[in-house]
Amino acid sequence: MKIRPIKRRDLHACAAILAADPQTEFADTESALSALSGYFDTENFHGVLAETGAVIGFALGNVSHRHFGSIFYLSEFCTHIDNRMRGVGAAVYRALEAELQADSVGTIYVPADRMAHCGDFFLKRDFRRAEPADYYAKTLSI
Repeated sequence: MKIRPIKRRDLHACAAILAADPQTEFADTESALSALSGYFDTENFHGVLAETGAVIGFALGNVSHRHFGSIFYLSEFCTHIDNRMRGVGAAVYRALEAELQADSVGTIYVPADRMAHCGDFFLKRDFRRAEPADYYAKTLSI
C-alpha cells in the first residue's frame, strides 16, 4: 500500500469510493466529485490517499489560519468498503496528521456528524468534543 498526496487526477476515484459508501450523503459519483473538486480548488487544501494500484482510501480538507494558530477541517475521510478494518484508514490518517504537523497545524477538527459513523476511530486517536460543539478536535504537537 502506498500513501501519497491527492492530485486532481485522483478526485474521480475518490468520488467513486465516497459515492459507493451508504453512510455518505452523496447519491452518485458526480455529486461527490463536485464536492471534492470544491475542496481541492480551495486555498490551503490538504489531502492524502492510499492506493494498491487503485485508490482504496483518502482523507482531505482545508487549513484555516487564525490569529491563535492553524486549524485543519477534515471534510471527507473514506475507505473503500472492501478495505475497512484492515488498517487503511489508520495509515491514511497517520500520513495526514504528519503532513499537518509538518505545516505547523495545531488542531484538527472533525464534524460531529462524521462521528456517528466512525467516532470510535477518532476517539481512539485522542479526539475530544470541542467548541463549537458541532466538532471533535485534536491538538497536535508542533
